[in-house]
Amino acid sequence: ISFTDVTAERAAARTLFEMNEQLEQRVEDRTRELEFALAEAERANASKTRFVTAASHDLLQPLSAAKLFVSYFNVGQTDPENTQSILNKADMALSSVEQFISALLDISKLDSGNAVFDVQPLCLSGVFVPLRNELMPVAHSKGVDLTILDCGLTVQSDPGYLRRIVQNLATNAIRYTD
Repeated sequence: ISFTDVTAERAAARTLFEMNEQLEQRVEDRTRELEFALAEAERANASKTRFVTAASHDLLQPLSAAKLFVSYFNVGQTDPENTQSILNKADMALSSVEQFISALLDISKLDSGNAVFDVQPLCLSGVFVPLRNELMPVAHSKGVDLTILDCGLTVQSDPGYLRRIVQNLATNAIRYTD
């Protein structure tokens, strides 16, 4: 009769089995983490797509306003007194486009954590008057009355960010008002 001690072999097999179970559990955990990360990435992508769509719409509004102002000259219906006023309004609309593109760059800075705010005293009429001139043609084309009152108040804010906030509120009011 021959006897062989298989204790070490059984211990090694048990250890391999336990290691295999642990490895399988780690693979399952990692797979769930990756599925969650993929779902988050897909949500972020959908969010960015909605943002780009909204940004494109908001960028087209001041361009449309500028085109409307310039079209007055194509029709030849302007008198010399209105010419300067229309040119000023078209210039403000195009400046809005420039500010909007700058805002897109600021948003990318916010995303990367490199945003810089320039908080300063700001007369609200400097925000309201250009927005009134820019949004009035858009509101009229939709049949909405837009009234923005002159205001001499001063606030402490970043001019660009405050303008974008007010523009977004006014644009949404025009867009979603019957």
